Amino acid sequence: MESFRLITLLGSIHMNITDYIAVTSIFSALFIILGWWLKSRLEGSIGHEYAKILELFKTKNQLRLAALNERLRANQQAYQLWREINTHLGSAEIHEVIRKCDLWWGENCLYLEPEARDAFLTAFVRARDIEVYKNNSSSLNLVTECYKEINNAGAIIESSVALPPLNEFEFSKK
Repeated sequence: MESFRLITLLGSIHMNITDYIAVTSIFSALFIILGWWLKSRLEGSIGHEYAKILELFKTKNQLRLAALNERLRANQQAYQLWREINTHLGSAEIHEVIRKCDLWWGENCLYLEPEARDAFLTAFVRARDIEVYKNNSSSLNLVTECYKEINNAGAIIESSVALPPLNEFEFSKK
């Protein structure tokens, strides 16, 4: 019954062609204005979000670059201490090297990447462990595992720096 009334109501509306064009033009204009308004709102919102993301990115990059020299220095020192560990393994000087590593660790470990940090810590702790294990003949597998972990630390520290090549020749060799 409702639909019958609607049809009757619509049927009783008489529009000539100019009325139809005028109504259509008004609705078209309203849709265009609504579209422009929505577009400007969306562009403004997207622009604002983009600006926030860009600012966050810039801030993170500034923090990374601020400590770049310290981080490079720390990686180089960690690598040098790792080389000392390898040089003095099994000698009486290893205790002094482990002490140096421990002191250095307390002052510099946060400058290293997490993987390099773990590798360096493992290397000097394993150097200390070898001294304990080598006096026990049943710990031969543990000694071997300690040597492997110490040796792996150098490559991990080296790769954590990830410096770009100095020239194209160095890049093409890889």
